[in-house]
Amino acid sequence: MKLLAAFILALLCPLLLPAQTNADELLPVKVNGLWGYMDERGRVVIQPQFQSAESFNGNLFAKVKQNGKPALINKSGKVTQLPISIQAQPLRENYLLIEQQGKLGVSDENLVTILPVEYNRIRYFENRTIPLWGNRTFVPTNEFIQVSYDTLWGLYDFEGTLILPQQFTYIFYNGKYFFTTNARAQKGVYNKAG
Repeated sequence: MKLLAAFILALLCPLLLPAQTNADELLPVKVNGLWGYMDERGRVVIQPQFQSAESFNGNLFAKVKQNGKPALINKSGKVTQLPISIQAQPLRENYLLIEQQGKLGVSDENLVTILPVEYNRIRYFENRTIPLWGNRTFVPTNEFIQVSYDTLWGLYDFEGTLILPQQFTYIFYNGKYFFTTNARAQKGVYNKAG
């Protein structure tokens, strides 16, 4: 009987508890033909002024169109106009992945260049839990940007400082050291200073 009661309670818990939401999430809303943003309580927090507005989707920026031009908006309502020739995607807090004519770069939220728009591929190490052996996990504390012109990767920090030159086929960061493999299958270990 206790087992049955526990089973029924487990089934009903999601219905009885309030849904977990991100109170900071803003949602696009259209009012009188223009788009703005409202919070999850339905209060308009960024006045409708855009021809189009995309969702933040957990990012700090969202794409909008203002006066027929592409722009980015942050959650406090600051609009950054984008040149028509470039595309921008949120990369991480206060940083954007910039694409122009098939090449990639990184800028801050004010479009100040961190890495020039010249790379074929960009990815970054983020703060996330990395499973190790057994029940152990590891969370790196620093973030770095991997860049590539072709098949070889290099590494920069978010201030644009070169950490590792583009000569590696593989780079793994454990929070303290970078483990690498180069094109000749030679392995190496580097610290944050390279």
